[in-house]
Amino acid sequence: MLLATKIKIMGVNSFKTLIVLAGILAFGFLWRLFNTEPTKELSSGTINEKSPPSLALYYYLEKYSDEYNVPFHIAMGVAREETGYHGPFDWKYNPKLTSSAAAYGAMKIQVPTANFIWDEPITKKQLLNNLELNVQISMKLLAYLYKRYDSWPLAVGCYNTGRPMVNDYARRIVK
Repeated sequence: MLLATKIKIMGVNSFKTLIVLAGILAFGFLWRLFNTEPTKELSSGTINEKSPPSLALYYYLEKYSDEYNVPFHIAMGVAREETGYHGPFDWKYNPKLTSSAAAYGAMKIQVPTANFIWDEPITKKQLLNNLELNVQISMKLLAYLYKRYDSWPLAVGCYNTGRPMVNDYARRIVK
């Protein structure tokens, strides 16, 4: 009753707007209900093969930083420093980058480093195209370095340079 009164006060155009909005909401609900693609839960929704890389990266950082006991702010900091990642809604984010030091993907992992830390051979193509693997290797490496040096600044500095040192890169990430 109150809604009908408000609609009459707002006029015909507002009523049409409400009908259009209701249709959009109904379409969204039905699309989600019948979308049968395999998905993984993300704290703010779902993720699948068609999800933007920025959402997928956030999900994988959350998942693997937790699995390997790497503080989430360290994981996010490395992604930001390595490839300019600015969070799950960074729609223009491109994780398929290569550095001048031949480091690949979202977390800029070098092939020899990936092969050292992983149980099976890793290729450049895998590091560039498999976002989940790239993040998982990175988190495993950070956990290994932390265990070895018992210091996040040293571990992050070593991730960046290959030597245990506290450089500006490490300071920006750890703060």
